[in-house]
Amino acid sequence: MNPSAFFDGFAAPELHGLRLAHPERLYLLALVAVLLLYSLWQAGGGRRWLAPLIRAAALALFVLALAEPQTVAHSEGVTRPVLIDGSAS
Repeated sequence: MNPSAFFDGFAAPELHGLRLAHPERLYLLALVAVLLLYSLWQAGGGRRWLAPLIRAAALALFVLALAEPQTVAHSEGVTRPVLIDGSAS
């Protein structure tokens, strides 16, 4: 299975020009979710749930950075390479 084809179906319309260099690294988000659930379970009740949520959000952003998001720009027309001779001859 091609991970790029799998994740292309989940692109939001406003993120249409965004591509990931390594979309398979998004599987690490499952590990972040497991760590979040474990941390919330260990935290118990009360107001102790805020720190695990902030840690999970920071880890999720780190995983997103590991996937290397890139913007793709398309232009109309033909590209023509140009070579300029700067020699004196």
